[in-house]
Amino acid sequence: SLAAGRDDDRRGPVLVGIDLHPDAATLSCDRACPAADSMRNAGGIVFGYESSGVPPSLARAVGGWVQIPSRSSINVVASMSITFDALLHQPNSVDTT
Repeated sequence: SLAAGRDDDRRGPVLVGIDLHPDAATLSCDRACPAADSMRNAGGIVFGYESSGVPPSLARAVGGWVQIPSRSSINVVASMSITFDALLHQPNSVDTT
């Protein structure tokens, strides 16, 4: 569950990992996107390495996973751009003022 590991009253996990994980929710451009909501409510976002993903020692602290739909590996800068674009351009997005 994306809400696992949360110890306060926010709905998302404390830490979200962006990686090709078997339990990952898929980031989409739909109006209702649970993956984006999870990231928006998380305490932090961790991006995996292009070649090996999130290191196991850090993965143990991740409470929810999100993947970016792609046919091939995406480097971390592109992953960050896609992720932050999804967060900033969805309804209820992060306040940028």
